[in-house]
Amino acid sequence: MRPQPQRSLDAVPSEDATLRIAALSRLSGIPSPTLRAWERRYAAFKPVKTVSGQRLYARSDASRAVLIRQLADQGFSLQQLASCELNELLRLKDASQDSTSDRASKNLASHRKRSKPDRVQADQASKALIIGESLALRLLQEKNQAKLQSLGLTLEVGDQLPKPQALKAASMALLLIEVVSLLEHHGQSMLALRASIAPKPLIICYRFGAAHIAGLLRHAGITVLREPIEDDQLIAAMAKARQPIHQPSDEVFLPSPPRYSIGKIREIAQSMPATACECPRHVSEILEQLLAFEDYSQQCLSNGVKDLALHAELVRFTAIARAQFEDALEAVARHEGLGL
Repeated sequence: MRPQPQRSLDAVPSEDATLRIAALSRLSGIPSPTLRAWERRYAAFKPVKTVSGQRLYARSDASRAVLIRQLADQGFSLQQLASCELNELLRLKDASQDSTSDRASKNLASHRKRSKPDRVQADQASKALIIGESLALRLLQEKNQAKLQSLGLTLEVGDQLPKPQALKAASMALLLIEVVSLLEHHGQSMLALRASIAPKPLIICYRFGAAHIAGLLRHAGITVLREPIEDDQLIAAMAKARQPIHQPSDEVFLPSPPRYSIGKIREIAQSMPATACECPRHVSEILEQLLAFEDYSQQCLSNGVKDLALHAELVRFTAIARAQFEDALEAVARHEGLGL
């Protein structure tokens, strides 16, 4: 047996060889004889053989089969497609939307030779990274692909999370993760993930779990969906997650960023002429304390789900107070004739 890849957040496995040919056919919608022919003639799949001789396929083979059929219908050669990995097939699918069949087939080799910085324009588009093979398979259907394209999204599929730097890339529009169970330790990981990729949206789809954990994650600004969910509802949630929130609500509060650092606040306070009272100094000291407490509350919010609702409220109240004292500092500075 080949070594099992590491998985994060209890994601539904995508590379575990667990599917028999009948299950692969049912998931992909492609008849078993066709799948066998692709494997025999083009080595499109590399199943694992058990001791008893049973052939088992990876879950990602179902998604690959769907894409191979779609691209073959557009004129790509089955022999060439059979050796492509899942995300390579996705890039070819995106790149061929506006191409003719003949042109797409001729350009396949050149697409595969391009280095990462030189990939096609579709690779520069807004990506939705999907962690979870079942979700990927659903979103790869033709009707859903068209809807995602109307949202300006292309798909990328993974079996584990990439490094944080990749998640922060400008082309990464949202992250969609499928989990089996939504437990407290998963919630802690998701909170840390949400903090690391903010303000990019994070969507979690789960099958089993505690309702209070789901509620607390929603309070932190994560879109949480419980399966089973219709494809249209899933795509609508993806569209909504990408929309900017103009007015904060009780569920999701996005505080305005601080206008001044603690160092800048002290610099402003020291530059003010001595007045008959201590108000300028008190305003700056209170503002420093609010900034420090806001940062501390944000760390509590990101590090665990315990008392999450309380810490979310503390962040909200502190951010409001901090913004008001920033106004007060600017009022004192104007009174003293200082330009900020």
